Amino acid sequence: MTKILTSHVGSLPRTQDVVDFIFAREMAEL
Repeated sequence: MTKILTSHVGSLPRTQDVVDFIFAREMAEL
């Protein structure tokens, strides 16, 4: 899932909210 995380972060504004949201989703999927 790391590649997906990097892809999303790279295509969206690097705000802390976005990072936290995506990170939480990654953790939930694991």
